Amino acid sequence: MMVEFAKDPSRNLPVKNNLIRAVQRKKQPKFPKNPTDLHFDWDQYGSCIPDGYFRRDIAITSRERVDRHLIFATDYQLSLLRKAKRWYGDGTFFICPGPFYQVFGIHVFIRHGTLSKQVSNAVTITPQVPVITILMSGKRKKDYVAVFAAVLELLSQDGKQPKVMEFMMDFEAAMWQ
Repeated sequence: MMVEFAKDPSRNLPVKNNLIRAVQRKKQPKFPKNPTDLHFDWDQYGSCIPDGYFRRDIAITSRERVDRHLIFATDYQLSLLRKAKRWYGDGTFFICPGPFYQVFGIHVFIRHGTLSKQVSNAVTITPQVPVITILMSGKRKKDYVAVFAAVLELLSQDGKQPKVMEFMMDFEAAMWQ
């Protein structure tokens, strides 16, 4: 047994994902359960979010439905977004917690000191950084209009205007209308 252990000690170590799950199970009772619908009170969740990270709770109500969008960003992330001339939008559906539909992010490329990475003699890659995270329950045109209006309002609260000139993202029909 000792001979085998000496040859490959990593075989006897716990798997990283198992350790992560064990820590999450231990911490879980301290956090409120995920909401089951969009009619939840934010106050019970606010204590789990760092101060200054939660920015806006947008509710869009119509006769047939209610949509809700939560915007998260730090002051520093907002300052990076305000300075960026090109924004990149990306939505993902696989990791989104219910009752929300997608996690939508706005990203920017950061060029600062040694953050650029030289991958060949001719190509330098600058890191793309997510600066705003939005939990969205809908994907209609009115949802995106409300979210972007709120983002622009957040960015211009101190009287400064964002420097954005371009916005790029993958195809999402409601975004292009």
